[in-house]
Amino acid sequence: MPIIESVSVAAVAVPLDKITSFSTRTVSERHYCLVKVRGKDGNEGIGFCYVGSAGGDFAV
Repeated sequence: MPIIESVSVAAVAVPLDKITSFSTRTVSERHYCLVKVRGKDGNEGIGFCYVGSAGGDFAV
């Protein structure tokens, strides 16, 4: 099993081309959490997850 050397995390807000409205709110952007993991063997990978509208602060 590889040993993890580093983990980087970033919260990103992606603006929507078309603003969407619901009964209780208006959404103009989507928030994602991006993660990059690097092993001591040089392998690295990236992943992401949707964290909702205005959820980026909670993800990081």
